[in-house]
Amino acid sequence: MEIIVSLSGVIVSIVALVVSYFLISTQNKLSLKQYTLNYIDMENNDELLIQSRKWLLDISNTIEYIDSLCSSKSFLKYKKIDDSQFKEGSFPVNRRDLVDEFIAGNTYINKIISARIIASEAIISNLIDEETYWLARHIDFFNDYRKLKSFILKKYEQENHNDGYSRKPFRMIINRWEETNIINVKKKMKTRKWKKYQSDIK
Repeated sequence: MEIIVSLSGVIVSIVALVVSYFLISTQNKLSLKQYTLNYIDMENNDELLIQSRKWLLDISNTIEYIDSLCSSKSFLKYKKIDDSQFKEGSFPVNRRDLVDEFIAGNTYINKIISARIIASEAIISNLIDEETYWLARHIDFFNDYRKLKSFILKKYEQENHNDGYSRKPFRMIINRWEETNIINVKKKMKTRKWKKYQSDIK
């Protein structure tokens, strides 16, 4: 009789632990989704990000033009201005408009890349819920990357393959989302599951 009572107590304890685990797990998932929604809302209210994406997606800002913003030399060449008389990084003294345009363009580009990298790192580290974020942002990610891919690669080469310019997290997410049906993705991913998405990223 005592054995039966003891076994009953053990079973009750196990059931209680299992129920507690699932309750805590469910609560954690809900908290992660809520945090992700808050993060998305924060991005939605980031005025510089909104302005930057409006600039990036402007049809007049072609990929060729965006690529030219990699350096003052390529920018002046795009503008068909002879830069042979200028040092690298300098502009004609009477063309403040070009300086402002170059700075503004790079400000917008860096803002978008920075925002995408932060979100990508958060996804990879399971700090935000991937499925929730994907539903809100995957089209934005693809549109941004389509116009910035060439710029990112050119900048990476220009900086002698400095890893700080590889934009690896952003590119990892793009690689992953291009081939994955996100609805079937497990949210709690192990680091090893990301390795195959790094194959073409140095």
